[in-house]
Amino acid sequence: MNHKQKDIKKKFFPALCMVSALCGALFGAFRMAEKCDEELSNQNRRAARNGQSLRTACKWLCLKQENVSVVDYFYMHDIRSVAVYGIGELGRCLLRELEKADINISYVIDRNQDRMTAKYPVFRPEDELPEVQMIVVTPTYDFAEIAGQLRSHTDAEIISLDEILKSI
Repeated sequence: MNHKQKDIKKKFFPALCMVSALCGALFGAFRMAEKCDEELSNQNRRAARNGQSLRTACKWLCLKQENVSVVDYFYMHDIRSVAVYGIGELGRCLLRELEKADINISYVIDRNQDRMTAKYPVFRPEDELPEVQMIVVTPTYDFAEIAGQLRSHTDAEIISLDEILKSI
């Protein structure tokens, strides 16, 4: 490298460093904005899901206060063999209510194997599911997605807890 090339490099090197730093900062800011947007979207989905669960629980509580039981639905439709999808709060409440009735809880279905109950056989949604008359889906916010997945593994009627509560 000759003297003239060294002078040019000396003049433009700080500007090149600054442009590189600026490009890095812009790229970092863009990536951070993407991450924040993704997290905000996840929080919005969780909030909507929790809101739906709260509305379901309130509807159920109102029916209980009127001495109407979710079990009435199963008796009215001659359903004696069920599976419960979801072992969250609403799922556990449904299990307790069904246990008091003459309705056979054949098994439970849940994506999260770490929340399982030893009381009933547990299946994942993608498993081949034993025959039952009806599967009750308790995470009602995701009902369409869950029902679609279950339909390829069972011929049982699939209904959301919300639909049961609306019809009794």
